[in-house]
Amino acid sequence: MRVAPREGSEARCAYCHDGVGPAAPRCPSCDTLLHSACLAQLSTCPTYGCSVRTQACTRSDRPLTPLARVALAALRTIAEL
Repeated sequence: MRVAPREGSEARCAYCHDGVGPAAPRCPSCDTLLHSACLAQLSTCPTYGCSVRTQACTRSDRPLTPLARVALAALRTIAEL
């Protein structure tokens, strides 16, 4: 078995799964890519097993995508249960 990126595949945010550019913030521990707006909604890295607090990640401005807003609302609902 060989693991390799798909041809033409685009880097995606680990939180909302929309495409990200090369300047996207990364987790300093596991190198996970995130949008700045998604990062601002999280308290820890979303990668399973990584417990880095997101405040340690680099941030830049980007509006929250519609998909990320829906995901955030779902997470808040689950947290209230």
